[in-house]
Amino acid sequence: MMLAALHSVVALGTVDEWVGSDAFTGWLREGGAYINDKLVMGTSSAFLNGQVRGVWVREGKTLEASELLAVIPLDLTIASSFCGAVAEIDDELRKGDASRLAPYLAELRSFFDPPTAVLPNYWDEEARALLRDVIPSDINQHEASYSYWCKPTADDRRALMLAVSRMTTLAESWRRGQYMMVPFYDAINHCSGRCDNVGVAHPLNSSTVLRARHAVEGGTQLFLRYAETAADLLLNHGFVSTIGKVGWHVPSSPGAMCRTSTGWAPCTSPQGEHRFDVDEKGVVDCTAGCDASTLSHDATALLATVRERLSAAEALQLRLVGRGQPPARLAEVHMAHAYLEAMHSALERAIDWANSVATARTELR
Repeated sequence: MMLAALHSVVALGTVDEWVGSDAFTGWLREGGAYINDKLVMGTSSAFLNGQVRGVWVREGKTLEASELLAVIPLDLTIASSFCGAVAEIDDELRKGDASRLAPYLAELRSFFDPPTAVLPNYWDEEARALLRDVIPSDINQHEASYSYWCKPTADDRRALMLAVSRMTTLAESWRRGQYMMVPFYDAINHCSGRCDNVGVAHPLNSSTVLRARHAVEGGTQLFLRYAETAADLLLNHGFVSTIGKVGWHVPSSPGAMCRTSTGWAPCTSPQGEHRFDVDEKGVVDCTAGCDASTLSHDATALLATVRERLSAAEALQLRLVGRGQPPARLAEVHMAHAYLEAMHSALERAIDWANSVATARTELR
């Protein structure tokens, strides 16, 4: 999916239509797809400085609630098991202009040509080291899983990167082990929290259907929600979101105790982690089993590490500039720094929340 959305859903004014929009949507329609004429693919200077393309409602048009946005036939998609999907993407990339998906792959060209290490598992080791122990999942998880379950080749790395970052596994297809890569659908950007305005259905062996969740005014960008946590967005899609309701994880200290309905007991939060959500207003929502006192303790410990990594990232940026390193290397460090900055802010908010809860409990005693 697109590198994208850090903004909530608002009308952002004039949209510059992508020069290839007519050719791309024309190819889709020739293949039997339906694309609502009220929609346009383009950019806006008010959204990420016009650097990221998305799908917008045309000025002067309004979408009604549940209005049909697009229908993409199965034969215009890639739909298979994960291993099969990566192999098929690799095969279609090798065919070039002869591919049945050539216009779609051309639309994706900027994603991998020149090769850009969008996902952290492809970053240089110096950039990857900035996230070690502060992100809850294994940075190498995609390649490790692919190598274990599939039959990798020496040249399918870009196919794997596209599969991880752009494929979807909604419930109807995931239960049957089917992964899907859908043109037009994956041009819709992400928005954290409840600001997504597009609903999607992927019935097995059928078309992908997109509808408006509610009425949407002209000049407004369409958004999906790719994931719930900051770590998932970075590891699976290659970007950092700070707007909307974003989920974070804090590892529990060994032997940490949490308050339960019957008193204090060893913490049992999933994977030994606290999970809390933070929105742009600073509101913290801590999941069940997340005790304020242990969250404050564990978040404070993690915050010290994050501050060290922020300093390391800034120093590394200066060294790379001094060495004349390529823009891709700098982009990796910049993205790691952005994640650490967002995490720093979220941890501070969580600590403030936890301390206020603890203070309130003390006052009630």
